[in-house]
Amino acid sequence: EDRAKRSEMKCVDLEHEVKNLHHQLKSFLARIDDAQNKEQTCEDQVRRLSQHLKDAERRSDLVFDERTNLQKSAETRAEYSTKQVQRLQREVDLLE
Repeated sequence: EDRAKRSEMKCVDLEHEVKNLHHQLKSFLARIDDAQNKEQTCEDQVRRLSQHLKDAERRSDLVFDERTNLQKSAETRAEYSTKQVQRLQREVDLLE
């Protein structure tokens, strides 16, 4: 009888331990799920930010190219204007 009570108590203790372990397992699984969701959110944000960076770099390249083209155009116009002024100065000199 004494041995039966000890066995029964041992069974009760083991059942409690199994319940505790089951609860811990559920808790760990929930944390893993939360971590995976957070990881996915971070990966999505990295993808979005990477795309924004690529778009910004493309815009920067376009602006730089446009600036270069405008600078060349301004230099060409300045050269043309200088030549026109020189030509007109020669004509004025001839007329004097």
